[in-house]
Amino acid sequence: MFWGRGNGWVLGGLVEILQALPKDESSRTFYQDLFVALATRVASLQSADGYWHASLLDQRLTHRPKQVQPVLSFMHLPMA
Repeated sequence: MFWGRGNGWVLGGLVEILQALPKDESSRTFYQDLFVALATRVASLQSADGYWHASLLDQRLTHRPKQVQPVLSFMHLPMA
């Protein structure tokens, strides 16, 4: 299962890492690329109603949980 809440926490963690890493850190590009790739993929899996399902890849497996939405929305706040 491509877990919605788990990916939200990973994205939030990547935001924290990128805020803490100096601009000239050699590993920064790795984390930036990882963030962009994961955020792009997760954004493409958002339902038409604006929510993400617990199982991002097979929405038939789960109902539309409200607990996934706040976690995935959290990762947008520090980047704004």
